[in-house]
Amino acid sequence: MIGSGLITRANPLTSTSNVDVLDNIHFTLGTSKDIVQVLYTAGLTANTALAGVLIGTPVTPALAADSLIIANATANGDILIAGNDGGHSRTALFFDASTPDTILYNVGGTWTAGATTWTIPAHTWGGAVACGDQNMTGVGDITLQSGTTLIDASGDLTISGSRLVSDTAKFNTSIVTGNAATMNPPTGTGYYFVHQAYATGVGLQEVARIAGATVPYFGLGSATGHVGIRTEEVTKAHNSDLFDATDVTDSVTIWQQPAGSVLLGVKIKMTAQFTSTGSLITDLDVTIGLAGDNDGLLAPTMNLTSDAVNSVYKTRGAYWDTSAEGSFWYSHAAEDWIAYATAVGANLSTTTAGSITFCFTYLDIP
Repeated sequence: MIGSGLITRANPLTSTSNVDVLDNIHFTLGTSKDIVQVLYTAGLTANTALAGVLIGTPVTPALAADSLIIANATANGDILIAGNDGGHSRTALFFDASTPDTILYNVGGTWTAGATTWTIPAHTWGGAVACGDQNMTGVGDITLQSGTTLIDASGDLTISGSRLVSDTAKFNTSIVTGNAATMNPPTGTGYYFVHQAYATGVGLQEVARIAGATVPYFGLGSATGHVGIRTEEVTKAHNSDLFDATDVTDSVTIWQQPAGSVLLGVKIKMTAQFTSTGSLITDLDVTIGLAGDNDGLLAPTMNLTSDAVNSVYKTRGAYWDTSAEGSFWYSHAAEDWIAYATAVGANLSTTTAGSITFCFTYLDIP
């Protein structure tokens, strides 16, 4: 409708006439005036309705003064902007109101019928880039540079397939839990991290790996063979087979050293202080050695009934003075290691609380 000074014209409307719509006047299309365009001078705060334009409970950003608004008031009514490509219409921008999605076509010069598939040209982003879950397939190299924080992910950052990080990679809060940094390979036996170094004239070669296995290990060596550094733990509580004898002494085989391995060391950690009925046990010692030889533990004074919780007692490692195997670093057959417990004042079976953990560290030589 033209009149009342709302729309002005210099001359009667012709194909060359200008039509001027004044501020805050709705320029509408359709019998029900569903499509509206307005130059709104006052500006709007975020999520604020505007009669006849932004309806219901809008989800909209704040608008500055003298902002242009184009709206479709029809429920789930879409908006399409298209062009002519050699006689064929091609979508440039599509607003899917029912989803709701804003979909760009013809990004980087490649028109793609799959609405959410883009070919992205080389681009430099400034400031923060925020988005939801993304699945990027068939991409080329991604280069991150010129920043102190390259990737800052509050959730999980997952990269599958081949990975290559050039120069220096700095991992920050995305892999830090508390005061410990955690890097996890895929879950499953046989998965591993590989550390490579450049061999002059040859190229990159594996020098170490962290591998998942029945006993996970850190291995040194090449891709064809590793000397694995492994640690296994065995815990014995007061009511276990090491402390249940109706006698002041007891012994039990607690760990079998794998064939072809080298024992580097054993430590014992008291994880809970030992007590006994009537507190009759006044001293409790544990040593470890081979069959018939309990001289493996070093000589510090030990009393599991009075020492502080988390006290650690270390052994001689690969050297066992009175053992026939004392001169050998390399064990050709599986070896049983035996723990020996000795109580003073009452039988071991009178213990009512307490536990210790044995930690065996060894080289697994292929």
